[in-house]
Amino acid sequence: MNHLGKILLAIFAFGSCGAYAQINPDTLKVQPSVEKDTVIAFQSEVFAIAKYTGNSIILRWSPDQAGGWHVGNQLGYMIERTEIKSDSTYNPEKFEAIVNQPVKPWPLEEWKKIAGEGKDKYAAIAAQSLYGEGYNTGGLLDKADEFKNRYSFALLSADFSPETAEALGLRFEDVNIEKNKVYIYRIFLAEESKNYKIDTAYQVVNTSKVFEMPEVAPSKILEEELKVSFYWDRAIYDQYYSAYYIERSSDGENFQRLNEQPYVNALSEEFAESHTSIVYSDSLEQNYKVYYYRILGLSPFGEISKPSQPFKAMGRDRTPPSVPYNIESTPVSSSRVKIKWQKDKEEKDLLGYVVSRSQDFKGTFVPLFDKPLKPGTREFIDKTAVEMGTNYYMVSALDTAGNISNSLISFAPMIDSIPPAAPTGLQGKIDSTGLVTLTWKLGAEKNIKGYNLYFSNAKDHVFTTVNNHPIQDTVYTDTVQVKTLTEEIFYCLIAVDVNFNRSVSSDTLRLKRPDFIPPTSPVFTDFKVDRGGIEIYWGNSSSKDAEEYLLLRSTGDQAFSEIQRFKAIDEVVQYKDLDVESGVIYSYSLITIDNDGLQSTPAYPLKIKMRQKEKAASLSDIAVSKNDQEGSVDLSWNYMNNSIHAFVLYRAVDGRNFKSYKTFSPETKSFSDYFVKEGSRYEYTLKVQLKSGQITDFGEVVAVQF
Repeated sequence: MNHLGKILLAIFAFGSCGAYAQINPDTLKVQPSVEKDTVIAFQSEVFAIAKYTGNSIILRWSPDQAGGWHVGNQLGYMIERTEIKSDSTYNPEKFEAIVNQPVKPWPLEEWKKIAGEGKDKYAAIAAQSLYGEGYNTGGLLDKADEFKNRYSFALLSADFSPETAEALGLRFEDVNIEKNKVYIYRIFLAEESKNYKIDTAYQVVNTSKVFEMPEVAPSKILEEELKVSFYWDRAIYDQYYSAYYIERSSDGENFQRLNEQPYVNALSEEFAESHTSIVYSDSLEQNYKVYYYRILGLSPFGEISKPSQPFKAMGRDRTPPSVPYNIESTPVSSSRVKIKWQKDKEEKDLLGYVVSRSQDFKGTFVPLFDKPLKPGTREFIDKTAVEMGTNYYMVSALDTAGNISNSLISFAPMIDSIPPAAPTGLQGKIDSTGLVTLTWKLGAEKNIKGYNLYFSNAKDHVFTTVNNHPIQDTVYTDTVQVKTLTEEIFYCLIAVDVNFNRSVSSDTLRLKRPDFIPPTSPVFTDFKVDRGGIEIYWGNSSSKDAEEYLLLRSTGDQAFSEIQRFKAIDEVVQYKDLDVESGVIYSYSLITIDNDGLQSTPAYPLKIKMRQKEKAASLSDIAVSKNDQEGSVDLSWNYMNNSIHAFVLYRAVDGRNFKSYKTFSPETKSFSDYFVKEGSRYEYTLKVQLKSGQITDFGEVVAVQF
């Protein structure tokens, strides 16, 4: 590693980069004075790096101390060069100056060229570090800290901006060079400082080959919960780069930069890996979405490397399921133990449960089967329990990502006992105030101590105990909330004997709460308009008791009217309205109806303008006649078009509005209406639905008095 690389990011308010040295005030060495007046002299070094570009050689340098930086700013630097001969020798007396005057920071006025508003932000930071007013009015140590911060900000800005480095007097480009030569440069103070000694920096440059910056390759990728982290070797890449840019893509082609500012990863005593690796973490909105990443290095010369080869990563589920609890292990015979448990929530990715057993509380628990029990399982019978031995059980919940959570340990005392039979005859009712009355039959066992009552808002959820002590009766009253979106409640019973042996659960009783809460409204999610009509999409109500959905439509100031009705069980979430006209603005809404007839508020209206479309000709050739013999109205029609999808017949009775009455295949050309009654007037017309989705206007209207 070249020495300048250890200095350029020495201290920075946001942290230092990798292997670059952290400067400690204690490292300022006070040297014995060689003068008789005992003046104290400080010692510093200048470190330099160089890069051959093919046409020039770029030099970068910096003192390793804030004090040395200050002295260098005042006195400036001289740069000299000599050539190494083909026999690898050079004459130390042949160094020649390649600058006519000391290289110093620009005057303040010159900085405005690059540091003005909207220009190089790093130049602005460096200019402030050089010429800005002090912000610390404290003691000497506080001012010393401010001075070191200025030094650090300036050097970091020089790393990120070549113009800033040149303006700071820490960069020089030598264009008077020849290829296939080896040069030695030396950089030193233009004048000697009595109170601050700064050593000369040397740098050797070979112009036979342009050095290519290496691509950054990650050494480790961690796929975590809603986060990915990737590591790359600090020792390798700190030789070439001061900071990095990280880019991300969803498709592996179109990348976006994640960090606007160059990324500098600090050394941390709390994170040991930061001493060997540079680490970047990206927070994600969802797991299992693949992203492509690539890393670009930013060199101390302000150059950005080629992007690394894209690598894939995604967030993964690292969250274990909730822990099973209330583990009960009850012996049912000399070698059989029933293990039961509860779990408040069964996650969508729950794979199932594993029951393990050990002979020792602190021993190794061994699973009792190969495949996990299915979700929804709440008990398991161990048929191989150790008779009269110690049997400890643990229930584990396992998800599809391999995450596991273990319950507390349950001990099964192996005693010879027979539990009561499951309770029977459980019945109940709920009145309008939420009062629940439950009854059941008394068990035949003489040693029954009582009954434990359990409830749940869903049959497949974990049941919760209602009573604190066994109920010594066959009647129990409970109260439930009736103004709730949970429509049902479930009860079951377990009998408990005097030895606390528990029966299996009774059959589950389902009771329906009185419904006073209307269902939630559907929500429109999207729409499409084509020449055939308007297609709308929505998300159905979240209410479990939704029974039907009404699709409503309105134009202009007209009231909404129903145009279609859907059964909730069909899970329809889209509809194409073909009965539309070009240029007309239609408003759509949806209403949910639950199984108690309660209606939701209408969905927020969706207004859509129908695009211009070419209307097909209406059906004009239609005939109607009264058939007294058959007691019907006979219709016939003719329509010439090769793209007919269907004929839609509309009927109006006694002057009321036309309603859709029948739909016929393209081959149908006649129809007899038997649903007529004497004394009524019937009007008929037809619309033609074409294969393109278009629907013609109403055709000729014909009428008959029956």
